[in-house]
Amino acid sequence: MTGSFANDVRRNKNFVQLVSLCCIILFFSCQDKYLMGVIPSATGSLKSDSTGSCLSETISGVFIAGKEMNDTNYLQVGVNVKSTGKYTIKSTTVNGYSFSASGSFNTTGLNTVKLAATGKPVTAGANNFSVNFDTSVCKITIIVLPVGSAPAPAAVFTLSGTTSCLNDTLSGNYVKGITLDTSSKVVISLTVTVAGTYRISTDTVNGYKFSAVGTFTKTGAQTVILTASGTPVNSGTDAFTVIGTSADCTFPVTVVTGVAVTGTDHFPLTNGDLWNYDDLFSTGDTLQRIMTDSVNTNNNRYQIMEERQAGNNVQYLFRKVDSIYYEYGSVDKYTNSVKFSPQIKKEFPFLKEGLSTGDAWSTDEYIGPATFGQTIYLKYNFSCINANAVVTVNGKTFTNVYKIVMLPQIKSAQTYPYTGTGERMDIYYAKGIGIIYYKSISSGGSSSFTLAEKQIRNWVVK
Repeated sequence: MTGSFANDVRRNKNFVQLVSLCCIILFFSCQDKYLMGVIPSATGSLKSDSTGSCLSETISGVFIAGKEMNDTNYLQVGVNVKSTGKYTIKSTTVNGYSFSASGSFNTTGLNTVKLAATGKPVTAGANNFSVNFDTSVCKITIIVLPVGSAPAPAAVFTLSGTTSCLNDTLSGNYVKGITLDTSSKVVISLTVTVAGTYRISTDTVNGYKFSAVGTFTKTGAQTVILTASGTPVNSGTDAFTVIGTSADCTFPVTVVTGVAVTGTDHFPLTNGDLWNYDDLFSTGDTLQRIMTDSVNTNNNRYQIMEERQAGNNVQYLFRKVDSIYYEYGSVDKYTNSVKFSPQIKKEFPFLKEGLSTGDAWSTDEYIGPATFGQTIYLKYNFSCINANAVVTVNGKTFTNVYKIVMLPQIKSAQTYPYTGTGERMDIYYAKGIGIIYYKSISSGGSSSFTLAEKQIRNWVVK
């Protein structure tokens, strides 16, 4: 009996412990689920304009290189809360510091959140941050002052012009559907009464805006450059308002529609394609280029381009292999610095598809006796200074333009380095159209003069 009872007690005790353990596990499991149900992760999006810049933002404090952040350094951003719950909003880390905030949203709709700064800016300058919440991102710029700078107050200034901004010099190309770059800007005049930091911005109109951040180091009349950002949605004239500390002023911007094209080649080679150009060097003269036929030569098949001007017809031979365009002809045709005798004919690459800004290439080296008897080495260097330019020529705006520079190079012996001839050719190739502008110059010493300049008037490309 005693042994059996003891066994029963031990079994009952183990059973009670097991039941108790299960209850504890179940309790905390339920508690965890309950807590998760009470405070889920919030959803929503950061408030931003069409350019991606944070809206409802406030930048507080002075940011100085080498100085640790403190409680005065923070951002405030607007958040459109879709569903309440816990949140974490943080920025990227730039130049040694960042911004972040955590908490809970108790109400939906527009909320304002303060993001504290941590870290220490390393160098002075403009720092561009991306702020992240849920799946949304907005951008904000912070100006960091040089090491040892005294905290600057906020500038006080008056925009020049009672309604229209004075000296509102506009630059850049504004094209429907084309994202603006840093070449698009406006210069405005103002008078500073208190030097200090500033953030000047326009309203957002038609998908883009202008803004500037910096520090006025002196008082008095001066100008400031506002850089455009965003993408114009529609063509037409847009009226922008510059927001000042005491009064506003306005300026207009005209957005144009770019030339529509269907082709993808920057140098079309289909029979019947033609281009008419105005000759800007010989004012009033015109030039026509037309693809007429094809021919086999140099063991290759080339398309014939006939150039017609003032009763003179000249033929050029071109072909495209994969993404590279070649011309076959006299290798000295694009320089006046040397002429080979006998003539040297070769094929050389003058253009490529899929270029990026900064891409460069060279032709082969061409060696032969010049007309004055000395052996000369010749080659051409090409560089793409802009692979996606917007160019207005003859009142027409072209997009997806390759800006190519061609430089002839010569030397008189194999061991000598190549030097430039002083000649330069700027050629603009528009996608789906071909050459829209060409200029050749020659320089020597401090002077230069134009050898040729042509701009497109009209074209037919199949």
